[in-house]
Amino acid sequence: ELQLIGFNLMFSALPIISYGLFEQHLPPTLLYEKPSLYKESAKTNLLHIKYFVAWMALALWNCFVIFLFDFSLFYDAGGFNASQRVGGLWCYGTVAYTCVI
Repeated sequence: ELQLIGFNLMFSALPIISYGLFEQHLPPTLLYEKPSLYKESAKTNLLHIKYFVAWMALALWNCFVIFLFDFSLFYDAGGFNASQRVGGLWCYGTVAYTCVI
C-alpha cells in the first residue's frame, strides 16, 4: 500500500508542486517594482475556455498518436492474436505508459 501511495505522489503531485515552486516568467525584482503584472493572472485571462479547449484537443491528439503507435507495434507482432501471444495487454499498457512519460 505504501508503494502505491509513493508512486502516486512521485508521478502526480511532486511534478506539479515542483513546477509551481520553481517556474518563474519574470525576475522577482521586476515583480516587486511593477505589481500591475499580477493583474492578468488575477483576472484569469489565461484560464479562458478557448485555452482549455486547445489544451484538451492537444491531449486527445497525443493520446490518439500514442494509441496508434502502440497498436500498430503490437498488431504487427501478433500481440492481439490469441495464437501468437506476445504479452497481451500488460505489455501494451507498459509501452503506452512509457510513451506517455
